Amino acid sequence: MPSTTPAATAAHEPRICELLATWQASAPPMNASNAEVADWFALSVRLLTPITGNPAHPQYAEACELARENSHDALALRQGDQAAAGSAGAR
Repeated sequence: MPSTTPAATAAHEPRICELLATWQASAPPMNASNAEVADWFALSVRLLTPITGNPAHPQYAEACELARENSHDALALRQGDQAAAGSAGAR
């Protein structure tokens, strides 16, 4: 029975840098709306799912923290848009 070493299995696991390269390549333009930037942060959370969904992954804790931060940023941007829309409607 062949044994599998951690190095052999790690070669098949996605790494944060690979997933974030995809995310960075889809960055919105500098003049993007808050909603577009929020969607971009949410995309990073979805891209990190192969790692955050696998507690045995060596970068699990780091990916979970990054996903948490980016999820928070996406929610904050969306709440900021809702607040701005509410104050604009009150005028």
